[in-house]
Amino acid sequence: LSYTKFRWSKNQKEKAPWVGLNCSACHTTEITHNGKPFRVDGAPTLADFQDLTDTLLVALKTTQADSSKFQRFSDRVALSEKRVNSESDSRKLNGALQQLIAYLGGIDSYNVDSDVDNAYGHGRLDAVGHILNKVAFLNNATSQIRGKPDAPVSYPFIWNTRQQEFVQWNSLVPNSIAKIGALKIPVGSLVRNTSQSIGVYADVTLREKAKANGYYSSVFIGNLYDIENQLASLMSPAWPDEFGQPTKEDIAAGKKLFNEVMFDGKTTCASCHSDLKRTDLKTPINHVATPVWGANGVGTDPWMMCNAYTYVAKSGVLKGTKQSILAGEEFGDENYTRTFLQTQAIGILLRNKFEVLRTAALEALGIEPEIFTNQSAAVTNPVELNGQLSKEKRLAQCMADAETAEKAPAGDEKKRILAYKARPLNGIWATAPFLHNGSVKSLTELLLEPSKRAKAFWVGNREIDTVNVGFVDAPATPANRSSLFNSEKGSGNSNLGHDYGNARISADQRRLLVEYMKSL
Repeated sequence: LSYTKFRWSKNQKEKAPWVGLNCSACHTTEITHNGKPFRVDGAPTLADFQDLTDTLLVALKTTQADSSKFQRFSDRVALSEKRVNSESDSRKLNGALQQLIAYLGGIDSYNVDSDVDNAYGHGRLDAVGHILNKVAFLNNATSQIRGKPDAPVSYPFIWNTRQQEFVQWNSLVPNSIAKIGALKIPVGSLVRNTSQSIGVYADVTLREKAKANGYYSSVFIGNLYDIENQLASLMSPAWPDEFGQPTKEDIAAGKKLFNEVMFDGKTTCASCHSDLKRTDLKTPINHVATPVWGANGVGTDPWMMCNAYTYVAKSGVLKGTKQSILAGEEFGDENYTRTFLQTQAIGILLRNKFEVLRTAALEALGIEPEIFTNQSAAVTNPVELNGQLSKEKRLAQCMADAETAEKAPAGDEKKRILAYKARPLNGIWATAPFLHNGSVKSLTELLLEPSKRAKAFWVGNREIDTVNVGFVDAPATPANRSSLFNSEKGSGNSNLGHDYGNARISADQRRLLVEYMKSL
């Protein structure tokens, strides 16, 4: 609480306890089989994250506005801290609560959307859209431009993350390692995790032309380093014995189909989805970017990668700042929002430069780090949509740039971002629904021609379908908080694509491929 200065009692310490969400909120799931629960660390959540945060903000506002509710809340805070609830402390708490509501409400105004057909529901969120809007919010520009967060995706599964050259569905964020003498500094993971923290709940105080001093924030590099090291030890989940193991004969036959020329006569599953043993936590994963359009296009919904590529924001306090703080072009009045995200992350790391070096030294020496916490703040101004190009113009820009990117070298940014990343499929069985936007309910349906896939299905039920490998499609009940996904309504929800001659796959071949993927 060093920078927010939130205070709700006279002698409050900087390390007063908070309740909040961490990485596991989005990257942990529970699967049931005949009612028995199995927790899968690193798998995508089935939670309705947006409904949770929207409802929580309503609850905070109601608590602050209703005197009886607030008094009850204030008394409980005092009781938890083992102190008498004085009138002055109660006023402090009320002020802190008002400040928090204003801050969260400012962020919420960037993501509000009256399009009921595009409600995310369970297991899906336009995470990149929300991250980019948080970046725009932090820039603190007058009449800032927001991007409509209308391209929801499944939460990526995060085992083998450190082995990937790029992360996010469209390889938006590099995952590089830098060396300073004998020290190996995980620059990519630090930038990646700092960027993720910015986009979710971190407070950041930007300032004009900060240079080497960087930006105050609630991002604590030591904690990110600890989490990243823990994540590096996470193996993908093995198909449980309780689900019924596929036979060795079926696995072998499915593997042969997976590795041979597929049903379009030119492609193999393995050409995009390389083999990686679940115990292999070291081998670098070959980066494969699959374009959406063109002769080799995967044909899936383009909006997540197109929004990430085209959304812009006003520079605000970053006007005149170099894009990498100490190097690069200076920002003018506006720029691509994804570029501001990199600048903010670098600024936070510069502020914590000694901690960055300390964590690198600890890694080199094999010393276990300590755990710390921290906090900070930001303000905002009114926001509008009309600074973005229309969807039609942005789509045309993405298609044109993707076409030119096909001839670009492998490391070209357009070639990387205007595509979706294919990765090894170990543990894929635990990550339904499938495709980047969660639009296909099972592995069996993913191998059907797109016209035969379910257009709508319920998401939220945790009971696994062990035959088709997905979750049981069951309507919402008081015990089953499901929501109806419809691929034909809203933006970003198409279930088309990933068709490599699927119509020519026989039912038995489809079954064998699914049996093999259970074993990965």
